Amino acid sequence: MILIKNNMKITKNWLYIINNNEKNITIEDNLNVIIFDELNILEKVELWENSIVDIFWYIENTSVYNFSVVINWKNSKLKLWYLLIAWDWEKIQAKILSKINANNSNAKLKIISIVWNNGHIDIDWILDISEWIKEIKWDLIEENIFIGDSGKINSIPNLFVWSNDVRASHSCKTERISDERLFYLRSRWIKKEKSISMMLESYPNLLYKCLTMVDNDYYMSLINKINSKIKTIN
Repeated sequence: MILIKNNMKITKNWLYIINNNEKNITIEDNLNVIIFDELNILEKVELWENSIVDIFWYIENTSVYNFSVVINWKNSKLKLWYLLIAWDWEKIQAKILSKINANNSNAKLKIISIVWNNGHIDIDWILDISEWIKEIKWDLIEENIFIGDSGKINSIPNLFVWSNDVRASHSCKTERISDERLFYLRSRWIKKEKSISMMLESYPNLLYKCLTMVDNDYYMSLINKINSKIKTIN
């Protein structure tokens, strides 16, 4: 694990943790990199040729977040992984831009939004693919989970595609954790609050699972931090 500095150029394969004042990152050719933005202050990432990059976020509380990623060189693969949690009466606003300027590039965005009572998550997704670019694949996968009877999630995908050789997809799953869905656990004498916690803990566990391959200790500390908060709220 490496702690990175402001406006850094990444030149080695590794897990990079952003926990200082980092704003902009450039990833050089032929790298396999994992980045975790601990403080949600990263503003821009640029990928060079043949890069494989996974970037993770955990965003909670009342916050405004803006991020852009640019693929400027061919044969790059990008994955963005978001966990957004709006606790009671809190609001998260996020704007995420993916800009692709190079051939044969893939981008996948996975977001899990969890909203407690009267929480609100508002997201704008923007995909911008330049003219004449070929062999592009872009996927957006969303899961929205509501706790209780109130809450709001607004998600608006915006696609600006100037090329004909693009495959783009968007899927969204929305569910509310209700007494009916908790019946299996509660029928085994598990209290409602404990049952909800058990179900919710599975989301960060799966989302961040690939971190175990590079730094299991960091993965465990992150999971324990999130799950301890979930238990407290319940």
